[in-house]
Amino acid sequence: TKSVQDLARPSLKDPER
Repeated sequence: TKSVQDLARPSLKDPER
């Protein structure tokens, strides 16, 4: 799920990035 929150906090789904 790529949302604004995902872009703002990618650490939630991509801790490596």
